[in-house]
Amino acid sequence: MNFRFASEAPEIRNRRLLPNPKGRRPYGVETISKPQKGWTITENLADASTVVEIGEGAGTYRMVDNDLTITSLGHERYSFRSDDFGSVKAEAKWEFEFSRADWRMHSVTETTMTATSSHFHIEANLQAWEGEALVHEHKWAEAIERRLL
Repeated sequence: MNFRFASEAPEIRNRRLLPNPKGRRPYGVETISKPQKGWTITENLADASTVVEIGEGAGTYRMVDNDLTITSLGHERYSFRSDDFGSVKAEAKWEFEFSRADWRMHSVTETTMTATSSHFHIEANLQAWEGEALVHEHKWAEAIERRLL
């Protein structure tokens, strides 16, 4: 018997299975402030601690076609001390803003994770504003059993 893959057959290889793709032209984007990118690692040899700080975010840009301005800023911090598993801490703060003409929406999330020998503890806060009015706020506090982690 003579077997061949379908893609090897000239009658299939030369046939276009789908029409040429069509797409929208790219959105016009105006950069207002550059993206924030940075990593700093600090190791303290005196107390055997390590801190990692990360600056992230897309900065601020405006989508020209619909005049929507978007801001994204984030800061994360992770720290621990040598083999002290109870010293582990993670912190993150993110801010987002959307605006167009006289409308503006802004949100801030803050999350902190710490650990004990038996649990991870997570605290988080979300706040959202429309204009200057705080329209939503939610707080969380959770303890998650480590289960040998």
